[in-house]
Amino acid sequence: MSGTAIACASGGFRGAFVHGVLTAFEERGFRADAYAAVSSSALPAACAAVGQASAVGIDHWRGLLDTRARSGGDMSPVLLESIDAVMPLIAETLFRPEAARYLVVACAVITAEAEVETQGSGAKRQGRRLLVAAGRGDRRWISDNLETVFFDSAGRYGTALSPETLAAAIYASTRMMHAWSVPAAVDGRAYVDGVYRLACPAVEMAALGYRRIVAVGTQPGPIALDLVGDRTVPDVAGGVPIETIVPDLDPAELGVDVTGADITGLTALFDHGREKGRTFSF
Repeated sequence: MSGTAIACASGGFRGAFVHGVLTAFEERGFRADAYAAVSSSALPAACAAVGQASAVGIDHWRGLLDTRARSGGDMSPVLLESIDAVMPLIAETLFRPEAARYLVVACAVITAEAEVETQGSGAKRQGRRLLVAAGRGDRRWISDNLETVFFDSAGRYGTALSPETLAAAIYASTRMMHAWSVPAAVDGRAYVDGVYRLACPAVEMAALGYRRIVAVGTQPGPIALDLVGDRTVPDVAGGVPIETIVPDLDPAELGVDVTGADITGLTALFDHGREKGRTFSF
């Protein structure tokens, strides 16, 4: 296989940067052959795959902030409402031949014990424990209880994605337990956010045969490969160079973090992404 794949990293509200980059690419008339995304970048990447990143634009992030203010910080309604708003633009067109290939990453829950811990009333507590463990470099629970799953609009890798499962897969990819109250499931199987095991699928896109990989991150410096963050996206994977686009400044300087922001900071971060996308050399 040849062509360009764009791998979009996780990052919560910091994903506004990714959306800005994808918008600039679209404004320049460029659409990749494939888009792979995790967590907050999943919806912008799906829009980019059908040429709708610009149409959704900063209004998507403004809507997230409005819903977050009404939800008291619960991120589940924030994502569920935003997904519902965008579905009419992408649910059918994403599976037409003219659309780019789209892959979204989530973590399947593979043990009965973990299903209780991740989908039940103690999920937020378990999510906080995993954040602490990740900060210590401890992947044991994640390795024992979660499995990386790719949902593929082309149906050739991992689990086939369909118009009927698209919304559920995108939500599953975003669901970090510590701040999301509504469990995630696709076809009856329990899922949590893809970032626990994979934060940016650049290496996997190289393995699928794409010969140019562009990885878009949400923080300065090397792009983390998973929640722990001690491993980063390499410069080359399987002989394929991986180019990266990341912010020049920490989004925290603009008041933007994973679950919080204001519209001024988000707009500035989105615009920064657009500028980086405008100056990127294809």
